[in-house]
Amino acid sequence: MKNKLLDLPTELLDLVFQRLDFRSLLRCTQVCHRMHSILEGSALLQYQTKLASTGKRDNPCCSWSTSVRLKKLEVYQEAWDNLRWSNNVLSFPVSNVSLWELVGGVLALYNVTQHSFRFIQLPSAHRGVDHREWQFNLDIDIGRGDFTIDPSTDLMIIVNRVSADNAVSAVFKTYFLSLTTGRPHTKAQSSEIQIEIPQLAESWYHEIKVFDNHLAVLFTTDFGVTELVVCSWNTGKRLKNVMSFAFLTSTLIVLNDIVGRSDIALEIIDVYDEPVSCCLHLPEPTLGYGIADLEMVTESPRAPIIQQSNIPFTASLEDRLLVINYRLEDSRSRERNHAIFVPVSVLLNHHRRSQPNQPIPWTDWGPNDTRILPVSFSGIWVCYVHGMRASVYEPAKKVFQIFDFSQLGLAYDLVKGDKRPQTQYLTGRTVLLESVFTERTLSCLPVRISTGTFPLETVEAVMLTEDALVAATVSLFSDLFCPGL
Repeated sequence: MKNKLLDLPTELLDLVFQRLDFRSLLRCTQVCHRMHSILEGSALLQYQTKLASTGKRDNPCCSWSTSVRLKKLEVYQEAWDNLRWSNNVLSFPVSNVSLWELVGGVLALYNVTQHSFRFIQLPSAHRGVDHREWQFNLDIDIGRGDFTIDPSTDLMIIVNRVSADNAVSAVFKTYFLSLTTGRPHTKAQSSEIQIEIPQLAESWYHEIKVFDNHLAVLFTTDFGVTELVVCSWNTGKRLKNVMSFAFLTSTLIVLNDIVGRSDIALEIIDVYDEPVSCCLHLPEPTLGYGIADLEMVTESPRAPIIQQSNIPFTASLEDRLLVINYRLEDSRSRERNHAIFVPVSVLLNHHRRSQPNQPIPWTDWGPNDTRILPVSFSGIWVCYVHGMRASVYEPAKKVFQIFDFSQLGLAYDLVKGDKRPQTQYLTGRTVLLESVFTERTLSCLPVRISTGTFPLETVEAVMLTEDALVAATVSLFSDLFCPGL
């Protein structure tokens, strides 16, 4: 006798269905009447569909029932859809803070006068994330350095210059510490490494990013010379004249190298194989405009540490948004700012299909796979990208915008006929009216754009997390407000 799936009791079938994603569940509803009757209208199918449309994934360790998790997700998403603030607005004074970081829902503040770090786990009433704070002091003065954190691996990385300003070579020490204790990280092969760059400069700037076991630091002098160092804990590789970069995967990095080039392009390289494996051209500024800055921003995916069993869901890691921020200037130093929004999956697909030494023109990939908009992101460093969303604040209008490029969620809204309030849906092709690029800049990646205001008078910029918008106020960031959602 053959064992048949449908011979199992309904309780066991439910356990099988719980391991399927929403697409598989929808297919199961079309198999036979019994599967259709079990799944149609069930909390499980609704929950899986809601997870997919909101860009979330389930926490299998959660002890709550599917119906409770579904209700939590509906309330959570309703707060985002309507930009409804919680009653508990947190304020964090930063009068003596010189450096800050926001990763994985953890806000890190460095007090330059006390050489101390303060960490705040931002709460979420809807997901059940507790408000938690801790701090520690270090003997390391990072007044000439910078840092980043990775809560998923309990990691804090500090890059600090230790050589004199007039030294022929700049020497930097990189420390791998525990985020919770400040002690050397137990999984690092070495608690610190030394990086030497043969370049004379008084001032250095650092851009630090981490992805799994790989660390990348972009060193920039005060006169524009750059060097990118990519390390796997204690081994490194260097690339020169890089203007900006971002991790696509743990071993693939996308670079923006416009120094010494006659064109503007994204170059994708493997950290273990230096030759460029994919080159995608970007729009060229028209005559009369120069590139003042070209920044790439994305969030390296991190599997959040779920220490509480009552956290029902968290952000999906299937795709991420990359923002390419153009800052153009004419001969009178007048700025024109534009942003190109592109999913990381698009770049990876082109990388897989690309041929060596065959650059891809912008017209062959940009118009169909991106959205380019006249957006001006803050010149102050803030984390404005999370998952498939990006946030921007317009001080002149005192409004913020959230650009949501979740394609499944947008399609779900349109099919259901349930559009979000105060939200613009761009689904067709758009053409930039400003003639700042040499090519006709078409783009058509669908996007939802929500607009709202803060319950605050003075805001300089916004940062985006899974659960909240963090507003940085004016006056040298005297406070950071977190209107949690």
